Order: sequence, then C-alpha cells, then structure tokens
Amino acid sequence: MGRASFFHFVLEETTSTSLNLLDFEKHLNDIERKVFPTAVSRTVNDIGAKAKTAASKELAKGMGVAKKALKPRYFKLDPSTIRMHPNQAYSWSGTSKPLPLAVFGGRGLKHRSKKGKQGYSAAVLGKRRQYKFFQATMKSGYVGAFYRKSNSTHGRSNTGKLGEYPIKQAYGVSIPTGMVQAAVERAWNAATKQAKFEKKLQTNIDFYSSRYLKKQSKR
Repeated sequence: MGRASFFHFVLEETTSTSLNLLDFEKHLNDIERKVFPTAVSRTVNDIGAKAKTAASKELAKGMGVAKKALKPRYFKLDPSTIRMHPNQAYSWSGTSKPLPLAVFGGRGLKHRSKKGKQGYSAAVLGKRRQYKFFQATMKSGYVGAFYRKSNSTHGRSNTGKLGEYPIKQAYGVSIPTGMVQAAVERAWNAATKQAKFEKKLQTNIDFYSSRYLKKQSKR
C-alpha cells in the first residue's frame, strides 16, 4: 500500500455569511453571556459534525465508492474548534491512505483463452481497468483483490509450492487533499447558513442558561 497523505486546513469564518458573534452577544442578558462561549463551541461542534458527514458522502461519491468504504484505517477527517477573534472557526485535519481496490466496484475475472487464469477488474475514479490480480475470500468473509509476493522478497513455503507464496491485498488510490478541502468547504458553507446557525446557537444558549439557573438554585 502507498504512503498516507496528511492534511490540515482551517475554515476562517464561522459561517458562510460571516455572522459576527460580538454583535450577537450584545443582545443577550447577563446569564446568557455567561454561557455564551460554551453555547458557541457546542453549536460549532454540532454543525461541524453534520458537515463532516455531508463531506464524507460527497467524497465517497466523487471517488466512486460506498461511504462505508471510508473506514478510519484508510481515511480520517477530524474537525475541532479553534478561537479566532471575534468568531469561532474550525480546523480540519486527517489522513488519507490508498483504498482497497475491491471498493472500486472490483470483481474477479476468468480469461477464456487460458483456463483457470484469473484477472481482476475495477473502476478507479470512474475508469474501469483490468489488473493482474486475483479475487480471493478471506476466513473473515472479506472478498478482495490480491497478488502473490515474489520469490525475491519471500522464500517459498515449507511445501515449496508456487501457489503458496504469501498474498498481499491490492490497493487503488487515496482521496486527494484538494478534493477533501473542497468537499469540506462546500459542506461547511451549506451547514452554517446564518439563519440555521443562529437558530441552533439560540437553542444551545437556552439550554445552557437553563442548566446554569438550576445549578444556582441548588446552592
């Protein structure tokens, strides 16, 4: 498998409409101001989680694979909030490794000209190609594309049979960093429209204000 690529980028505006949190805070009462930072962080995290889901769906579609193929061992997208005065911003980081060839609509082939000789076909990034790999089913039930390691890197097995060289899984390509950033920005902007953001923020302010008052009443 190829090397992992690491990415990190920051979306500098809290919302696609540049909502100014300082102006929003001016209209709050004293209790609401106390819980305001917590409510903002919770709001950004809630919306960020939805943006992450939307971005993953778009990336899976763009790569021509099912969303479940973007398992953490192959693709990680980790969002986190950071403070950028006067607004709250989002930092995205993660890793992208080549995805197994099988997730690109892979299927095993048998060539009619040579009985028993196998091949493999997969549509990587929308273009179907044939490969000199073979399809195999593991004990776990996983079906994938594999190839055998050559004698130059591994010795023969105890039986000495050619067919018993160790097998390795075949991989396709990883998700390009540029594609990740573009998908995240589109998902983030769609999820943080001002009306939607303000509504979610006010809901969290009300929640934390209520919890604050309950704690004060028990003292």
